[in-house]
Amino acid sequence: MKPEDRDDAFLWDILDAARETRGLMEGFTLKKLLADARTRRALERTLEVLGEAASREESRPTNERNERWPKPIGLSVITP
Repeated sequence: MKPEDRDDAFLWDILDAARETRGLMEGFTLKKLLADARTRRALERTLEVLGEAASREESRPTNERNERWPKPIGLSVITP
């Protein structure tokens, strides 16, 4: 697989995990989330997937000045 194809796959994983995370959080307050262990664990997992994919993506330029994405430090390592 060519590097740019891998980047596309990682970007897809990032987008998919972000959408899933947003869907999980819909209608939740912090208080409700803290009381719902199942949703909290699912949210943690989607953030792990997002962080893992983001750490493997080759930081494509994001604007006309050729600036790169910042690396997501520790997003895929969640501790209680």
